[in-house]
Amino acid sequence: MKPESFIGPGGIKGIVSKYHVDGVPSYAVRLINGKVNFTVGDGDRNEVTSYQELPLNQWTHVAATFNVHDGVISIYINGVQDIMKSGATLATNTSDLRIGVDFNNRFFEGGIDDVRIWSGARTAAQILQLKNNDLVGIEAGLMNYWKLNTATDGVTPDLAGFNNVGIVEGTQILIENSR
Repeated sequence: MKPESFIGPGGIKGIVSKYHVDGVPSYAVRLINGKVNFTVGDGDRNEVTSYQELPLNQWTHVAATFNVHDGVISIYINGVQDIMKSGATLATNTSDLRIGVDFNNRFFEGGIDDVRIWSGARTAAQILQLKNNDLVGIEAGLMNYWKLNTATDGVTPDLAGFNNVGIVEGTQILIENSR
């Protein structure tokens, strides 16, 4: 992603969000005052914020992982782990996944190249290996893959083959019935 501005309501910019629909949390990746924030449910134990602030107008790879087996949530910046915390629990909901905006309609200003959702937490080695590579779409564990620069006629396909098509709505992308 390539942030262009950190100014906004509370300095918060939504990147990927499936959070707080009808009061039920799930997960969200946001920028808060230039730092990456990853939340997987309610409460402090379910949230981490990067130490590193992202540079403006420069492409930066960001990965957020959650391991359901040990409750570890982590943020990686350019393939290097920035922060991790254990003891988190994931909450789920039926809301649509939103790219480029969070649950309070705080829009990301800048570019988001692609979004990948995996069935399990990626290791540091896996993140580093694939951070600059386009995927085929059939990689083991890949649940969703949207290359946002491939959107045509207001639609971006799920290249992982699960038919979770992204609908471009202004500056956000809405994926219905997503995981």
